[in-house]
Amino acid sequence: MARAGVKASQVRTKSISDSTDVSSSLLEAAKDGGYQTLIVGRCNHTARHLLGSVSGKIVNQASGTAVTVVG
Repeated sequence: MARAGVKASQVRTKSISDSTDVSSSLLEAAKDGGYQTLIVGRCNHTARHLLGSVSGKIVNQASGTAVTVVG
């Protein structure tokens, strides 16, 4: 993000690992925090499924928030 010109003071990092529904927890945190952008990783993907279940759900359900999937 810094290389793209985004100031460190404009970036918040949040990790959610203690939830049984990580995607819903991240979407709720984004809504509550007024986040404009979510950057999420993808994992456990195959050739048929380019997005994992968490990143796929976030992409499909995020409203009013830009989502970037990396990995």
